[in-house]
Amino acid sequence: MLDLNIKEAASPGHWHKAPLPAAVLCKARRDGLYGIEKNLSIQASPALLAALNTNGHDGAMVLAVDSSGAAW
Repeated sequence: MLDLNIKEAASPGHWHKAPLPAAVLCKARRDGLYGIEKNLSIQASPALLAALNTNGHDGAMVLAVDSSGAAW
């Protein structure tokens, strides 16, 4: 499950320097994230989904982490 990064860690530096051409585009719904181009569903915490629905409007980057602590 993806969760909102509550530790306020900085996003990986390369995210700000180069596009991510292989990144999976997803649409946030109230029960998870769903792939736009690929058949994919990702379980997401309510906190992450709420952040995506509020922060995304002003262009802020939302950092999510998976159960291993890897940034998404």
